[in-house]
Amino acid sequence: MSVEEIRFSGRDKDMRTLPDISPGTKRLFVNNCKNLKTIPQLTGIEYLNCNDTMLKELPIIPGLKYLSCSRCENLEKIPVIPGLKILDCSRSVKIKEIPVIPGLELLYCYGCTALETIAEIPGLQIVDLSGCKKVSVIPEIQGVTVFDYIELSNLESTVEKALKLKPIYRNMFFRTSKETIECH
Repeated sequence: MSVEEIRFSGRDKDMRTLPDISPGTKRLFVNNCKNLKTIPQLTGIEYLNCNDTMLKELPIIPGLKYLSCSRCENLEKIPVIPGLKILDCSRSVKIKEIPVIPGLELLYCYGCTALETIAEIPGLQIVDLSGCKKVSVIPEIQGVTVFDYIELSNLESTVEKALKLKPIYRNMFFRTSKETIECH
């Protein structure tokens, strides 16, 4: 018998590493495990939620489609995981760059205060960079003529550059300390 979903949570607060994961597991939740420092190499996982952990790095998980690693205060690097569709690394305050991740469509990085660079990611459709004050350049995405949505709140240095690129954004929102600019 295979288990499709395994959940660990804050009640497993003393867990430092994962126990063996059953073959056939597709979804793994290890959120709020404050002492979790490592995740071993996994196979078959399509959905990983490891929010609020002490992870410093993540393994490359072949076949992973969704990764949520928000509020991982020690996480410094996002690995290149080909085929990953959704990445939420919001409020992971030590991440400095987002690499090229082939196939990535949705990227949520709000509150990543150390984030400086986002690679050009072909096919990226939705981006949230709210509060990423160190990002100074919005990448031009090759092969994409329109973003479905881009959020650039509190990016004063980026607003002027992005407004020059206005035709590639379907819905674009900027919030500075005084005003909201909405472009459609």
